[in-house]
Amino acid sequence: MQVIVDKEDRWARVRLIGRFDLTAHLTFRNATRPLLTEAGLEGIEIDFQKVPYIDSTALGLLLLLRELAQQAGKALVLKNCGPELTRVLTASQFHRLFRIE
Repeated sequence: MQVIVDKEDRWARVRLIGRFDLTAHLTFRNATRPLLTEAGLEGIEIDFQKVPYIDSTALGLLLLLRELAQQAGKALVLKNCGPELTRVLTASQFHRLFRIE
């Protein structure tokens, strides 16, 4: 998986490209962790537009990021979730924990 981070105003957009699974663990963590301590950032958007697959490891990474973002006082939004990803997130009750757009 490839991760591209863009910053605009007070938000960071993390664009994911490819399968979000166990093999993406370090790439995702290395891209998102520095954003949690960056001064001036109010929130992080995770853009799933180009993610064809997500597994349980990735769901766990999102839960951990949510917890760390809350501790850092930053908002977290999941964006551009396609039909398959939306099905997985809904089945996992993530719509109760995350803002999904």
